[in-house]
Amino acid sequence: MARYVSYFNVVESDLYNTFDKKTIVEASDDDGDGATDPAVIDSAIKYGDTKVNSYLFTGGYAVPVTLPLPPGTEVLFEAVIWYAIQQLTARRNMPPAEVTDKVTWFDNFFKQISSENIANKLVLPLPSSTGGLPQCTTLNQEKIFSRSRFAKGGGGLMNPDERRTLDVEGILSSDGASQT
Repeated sequence: MARYVSYFNVVESDLYNTFDKKTIVEASDDDGDGATDPAVIDSAIKYGDTKVNSYLFTGGYAVPVTLPLPPGTEVLFEAVIWYAIQQLTARRNMPPAEVTDKVTWFDNFFKQISSENIANKLVLPLPSSTGGLPQCTTLNQEKIFSRSRFAKGGGGLMNPDERRTLDVEGILSSDGASQT
């Protein structure tokens, strides 16, 4: 059976290089042979990939991210590893405090980059195309979605579609009758 190929190129040895190998083996040895079970490791890495891609998508980034990761975004690779380790150790109800602390840090980090107020947004390459479909023509992407309320007249907010914004206050008078 073919092994899972991580979007972020995370492999089993990356888990060992980051955390205690004995703990990882104990958490992923379902058949009791003293070795990791590839399906369990692959499932954990897939969980990490999915978790990071979900956070990026929620933050307005296109996923999957094109590899190689640009400088400054190695945190995504590390996040996949720690989410995978969390998934493995949680299987046996033995997540160490170090794992819980790291995962909490990554959760907070991703919540910050998905908010509109963070100064250091991730600049990620465009997603690779499957099937030769055309991609966006920009070289790098930044967050494409934002949430804000627009009011006619702006009130300090820029409304790119002000001509089509309904001015409810101008249509209804104070008694609720229509003004035309």
